[in-house]
Amino acid sequence: MIEIMDGCLFGSNVFITDHYHGIGTLQESKIPPCNRVLYSKGSVIIGENVWIGQNVSIMPNVTIGKGCIIGANSVVTHSFPPNCVIAGVPAKIVRQLS
Repeated sequence: MIEIMDGCLFGSNVFITDHYHGIGTLQESKIPPCNRVLYSKGSVIIGENVWIGQNVSIMPNVTIGKGCIIGANSVVTHSFPPNCVIAGVPAKIVRQLS
């Protein structure tokens, strides 16, 4: 499940997913990715007034706190508290907004 709260702004080419194609075993590598079972890794929740820059990828089981800003080209692999500037691969807190 992907839940997006009010007031969010998205740059172009943003990717958000709540699942993976397979679990990464050698046996699965013999199956085309499009035929592998989908595995949910957890919901994605994007809080109110979050600004997501261009080309950001948000992976499963992540909560982005209210008022966060995510820099362009970031890959978000874990949750963040409200009012943070987040950037990088993997994303980390660059600054706490006050």
